[in-house]
Amino acid sequence: VGSTHDEATLFIGLIFPAPVPEAAYRAQIAAVFGEDDADKIVARYPVNGNGDARDEMATILTDSSWACASHDTRQQLGRHQRVSGYEFADVNVPMIFPDMPPLPGGYKAYHASELPLLFDFGVPLTPGQRELSENMIASWGRFARTGDPGWRADVQSLAAGASRPTNFAKDHKCDFWGR
Repeated sequence: VGSTHDEATLFIGLIFPAPVPEAAYRAQIAAVFGEDDADKIVARYPVNGNGDARDEMATILTDSSWACASHDTRQQLGRHQRVSGYEFADVNVPMIFPDMPPLPGGYKAYHASELPLLFDFGVPLTPGQRELSENMIASWGRFARTGDPGWRADVQSLAAGASRPTNFAKDHKCDFWGR
């Protein structure tokens, strides 16, 4: 069971192609999560002072909608069998969707960003990304054959030159989201 570290950056870039002023941040959060929870969420995910709240909004949506849901799925399945988790976290992967608007901090490990490492998308990969690609393909194949991708961590973070176990639930504040 897996996800990418920055799933929602892709969607925030599409929904909000122009900067969202920090002054509008709380109202945007309230529109999505409701007035009752807006202050708690904004306190847990404060603006970073870059003048554009889209990166904070992307982090919130990544954690609440993808990462913690992926964590829940691993927990539920893990009651019945061993579950292997991964998080694709390579922040320098090429963008595969054309004409995306600029986003503060970039798109990082956006939704579907692992696909060029698993399939030939014809995008340029660094030597480290090619090595990661080979390791990912070998892990997926090993998992298909044996049920074991080759790592022991509950969740393995996958990035060029930096694949390692990660404390996924803590990194994505799943305790805050009640998971």
